[in-house]
Amino acid sequence: EDYARFFWRNTLAFLQSNPVNMGPHWISAQEVGLRLIALVFSIQVFAHSIHSTPQNIALLAQSIADHAERIPPTIIYARSQNNNHLISEAAGLYTAAAALPNHPRAPYWKRLGKKWLNYAFQSQIATDGTYIQHSTNYHRLMLQLGLWVNAVQRHAFPAEPFASTTLLRLAAATRWLWKL
Repeated sequence: EDYARFFWRNTLAFLQSNPVNMGPHWISAQEVGLRLIALVFSIQVFAHSIHSTPQNIALLAQSIADHAERIPPTIIYARSQNNNHLISEAAGLYTAAAALPNHPRAPYWKRLGKKWLNYAFQSQIATDGTYIQHSTNYHRLMLQLGLWVNAVQRHAFPAEPFASTTLLRLAAATRWLWKL
């Protein structure tokens, strides 16, 4: 309960101090996507806490939707880079769709997220598993996001797996890192 209290106190303070689309914490859609994923993960961890009140959960759900809405207007920038930014942003959208399945924009977030995840994994990972950004840190980030969206897909969208080519590229990237 101490951890849950700490989470809610600091998360609510952050959200109050950083209004939607205002200030430095909203400039990078990649940062927004990664924060969205962290919020969704955290609510799963603290869902049964006495501090996870209906009011707090409603505020967090609204914040997740706000985060998801921030990503599409600038995804063209991530697409032009075709690097970890695109994967992070697409993973954020896909995660939001899973976390808020009844939100009116959830089908759009899911479709857009999955489209760009498939594209990014297939275009950024070579058949031998090397990553487009020659950095083991970015390789790790790409694989972590791949594992995350795979878990999201299996839990929230089990009848809609990622393209087989996507899964083959992620497997090759895993083997590449293992060999290293």
